[in-house]
Amino acid sequence: MKKKSQTSKKPRKQQDRSVETKNKILASAFDLFTNKIYSDVKVDEIAENAGVSKGAIFHHYPNGKKELIFDVIQQFMNTMGYDLANKAEKIFNNPKLAIQTLIDGTISYFIKFPKTIYLFTQMIDLELMTSHSVSDTYNFDLGKLYDSYIFILKDLFEKMNIKNPRGTALVLASSLDGLMIQLHYFDVNSMSDKFVKDFREGIYSILGFSEIPKILDYDEMENILPK
Repeated sequence: MKKKSQTSKKPRKQQDRSVETKNKILASAFDLFTNKIYSDVKVDEIAENAGVSKGAIFHHYPNGKKELIFDVIQQFMNTMGYDLANKAEKIFNNPKLAIQTLIDGTISYFIKFPKTIYLFTQMIDLELMTSHSVSDTYNFDLGKLYDSYIFILKDLFEKMNIKNPRGTALVLASSLDGLMIQLHYFDVNSMSDKFVKDFREGIYSILGFSEIPKILDYDEMENILPK
């Protein structure tokens, strides 16, 4: 009986080690991809930074760093993107506050963690450099997340009786994408409070807010959610 128990636990331990190794690889890749140009990041460097073998990386990512960067972005979006969407859905009955959660949450997150923007710009570069969709090759579902984001915005705008809610949702999402690119190509420290203030005033005015709400910080949003 004792031997049987030990045998049954062994695969579990191997699985745990595999997950731990993959998490180390993801953390290492995230660190490098947000600090260096994609072409300058080497698999050997990712392995050394993670404290794992090069073979371990190819075990989890047979196609190397192209496959890895998409998994890094996917993991990031699962934490930040879905987190914001979930926060908005919790206060769905207050559409203006839910909209503000999505807008201010995105702005404050990328101002606080500007290097994460590199992930997206490098993904775009990869797409442009290939004749086929890299994201399709690696089953990357950023499009699925984007569609769900648009769907939430559309429903909120419908509750606010905004004309053409889907079109407005697309405009808002595109504006936030544009802000992300601005933050990438310009020094965030030089992006004065006035820039963010003007951006928010423009967005909220377009959306018909009678007053520009006080900005919500990403880390403080839990305080406005129902317990």
